[in-house]
Amino acid sequence: MWQIYALLSVVAIGIAVVLNKIAVDDRDVTAVTWGLMGVAAFCLLPLLDFSVIIPSSLYPYIFVVGAVYSLAALWASKSYKNTDISLIAPIKNFAPVLVLILSALFLGETITLQKIAGISLIFIGAIALENIRRPHHSLKKLLLNDGVKWAFLTMLAMSVGHIIDKYVLFTLDAGMFSVMLYWIIFVMLTAYIISTRKLSLGIETIRKAPYLIFFAGFFEALSFYLQMLALQMVDVSIYVPVRRTYSIVVIILAYYVLNEKNIGNKLFGVVLMILGVIILGI
Repeated sequence: MWQIYALLSVVAIGIAVVLNKIAVDDRDVTAVTWGLMGVAAFCLLPLLDFSVIIPSSLYPYIFVVGAVYSLAALWASKSYKNTDISLIAPIKNFAPVLVLILSALFLGETITLQKIAGISLIFIGAIALENIRRPHHSLKKLLLNDGVKWAFLTMLAMSVGHIIDKYVLFTLDAGMFSVMLYWIIFVMLTAYIISTRKLSLGIETIRKAPYLIFFAGFFEALSFYLQMLALQMVDVSIYVPVRRTYSIVVIILAYYVLNEKNIGNKLFGVVLMILGVIILGI
C-alpha cells in the first residue's frame, strides 16, 4: 500500500513544482511561497482530529521541523525562479550523498565500495544533466548556477526535515502531523512576510492569481500528506529512492508545459542519479 501513496505523492509534487515555477517566474518569491503554504495549511484542516492527544515531548521536534521546512519552502521557490526546474529537481538527488558524508564525519560510519559506486553514479548523472561529453564545462555551469545553489540549501534542509518526520511519525498520526506542520510553516512565513513589509504584496498576489496559488498549494499539501502516509509504513531508506523519481515527472512536465530545453540529457542524468540513490539505499 505504501507504494501507491509514494507514487501518488511523486505525481502530486511534480505538479506542485511546475505550478510553483509558473507562479514565481514574474512574482515575488516570498509572497508566492506565503500564499501557497497558506492554501496548503487550510487544505489540510479537514484532517484535524481534536480527540488526538499530542505528547508534549513532540512539540519541540514539530516546531524545529516547521522552521526547517519554512526555510526549505523559501529556498525552493528561489531556486525555481533562478533556473529551469528540469535542472533543479535532479540536483536534489544529492541529498543521500550529504547524509552519507555527514554520517561518516560525525558518526564514524564506514564508506564501502558499494556506497562509492552509488556516489559515483550520482555525480556522473549530475554532469550528464548538462553535457556528458564536456564534464568540466557541465560541472562548472552547475556550480555557478544561482538556482542550483538555492537547490542545495533546500536539499540540506529537507534531508534534516525527513529525519525528524520519521521520528515524529512513530507517535503521531500522519494527518495530524501534516496539519500541525503546515500551520506552523504558515504562521512562521506570516511573521516573516509581516517583518519584511510584504503582507499587502502577498494578499495582492493571491488576489491576482487565485487559481494558480490555490492549485499549487493544494498539490503541495496532497503530496506531503501522501508522503507521511508512506513513511508510516516503510523505512526512510526504502522510501527515499521512490520519492526521488519525482524529478522524472518534473522533467517531463517541464518539457510539455514550460517548453524547457535539453530534456534528453536531463532524463539520462536523472536516471543515473536515481540508480545511484538506490545503490546507496540497498
